[in-house]
This record gives sequence, structure tokens and C-alpha cells, in this order.
Amino acid sequence: MRLARSRENTKREEQKTTTIMVHWQDEEIRQLLRVRAKAEISRQIVGTARDSVVYDQITKGLREKGIIRTKAQVCARLYGDRVTRLDLWLWA
Repeated sequence: MRLARSRENTKREEQKTTTIMVHWQDEEIRQLLRVRAKAEISRQIVGTARDSVVYDQITKGLREKGIIRTKAQVCARLYGDRVTRLDLWLWA
């Protein structure tokens, strides 16, 4: 019985650590922008479907800093920020 509970607790802990958060924390956004601002990455982004490789690099850079996000989440966050800045600029 103890072994079964132990395995169950282990599975719960694994699920907690592998769950990808939906909302971005402030520090995660800062790290994302730092990785995105690197010259070798900034030069490669052109705003087309070819940017997929660049988003892979950004995702990998975040993972190296301990931030686990999918490529889709990175794309959505960067695109959302760009749209928000554009909206603010247009309405200012």
C-alpha cells in the first residue's frame, strides 16, 4: 500500500513540474525580451513563416534559463506584445 501511495505522490510531483503555465510571470517576460533582443536573434526575425526556426531558438534560450514554454506560447506572447504596442502607438 505504501509503495502505491509513493508512486502516486511521485506522479503528482512530476505533473506539477511538467505543467506549462498559461499566464506569463513578469520575470519570464523580462527573460523572453532579453533572449529576443540578442543581436543574432533580432537579425533573423523577418515576420514570415521562416521565423519558426528563430522561435525555436528563443524557446531553447528560455529553457536554458529555466523557463519552460512552448514555441506557440513564445510566438503568441511576442505577437501579442507587438500588437499591443502598435495599438498604443495608433491611439496615442
